[in-house]
Amino acid sequence: MISSKRIFLGTIAILLFSCVLYVFFEYQRDTSLPSEFVRVEFKNKIVIAELVDTPAKRILGLSGREELPPETGMWFDFGSPVYPGIWMKEMKFPIDILWFDEGYHVVSFKENALPESYPESFEPSGLSRYVLEVPVGFVKENGIVSGDIVLVEKGG
Repeated sequence: MISSKRIFLGTIAILLFSCVLYVFFEYQRDTSLPSEFVRVEFKNKIVIAELVDTPAKRILGLSGREELPPETGMWFDFGSPVYPGIWMKEMKFPIDILWFDEGYHVVSFKENALPESYPESFEPSGLSRYVLEVPVGFVKENGIVSGDIVLVEKGG
């Protein structure tokens, strides 16, 4: 005869196992990004970046924020190739800035853009559709060079 204690422990074990399976499959099923973010994949690093695709958002950028956590950034989409200038107005921390063409190749970059550089504007060496702002040191730490290509996955 099976004791009620064994039945109780067996039931608890089954419930815990079911919960673990549920969490595992939920995570596997829903790994999509919200529509306001993009995933930028470099050769050895992934950055989750906030999407900036309107004039108002472009003007604001990272102004007034206290920090940019590691492996995060801000992805600007200008809609077509331009020479987008980036300024450090009301910035509180330095950043690295990368410019990309429509094929997601690195056109150029600016390392250690300092808040006190404002009103100076940093511009790419060639036409660029996208800009990625990342924590200072990112370019050097990841060996980024002009011509590198990234994979970009838009949320939504």
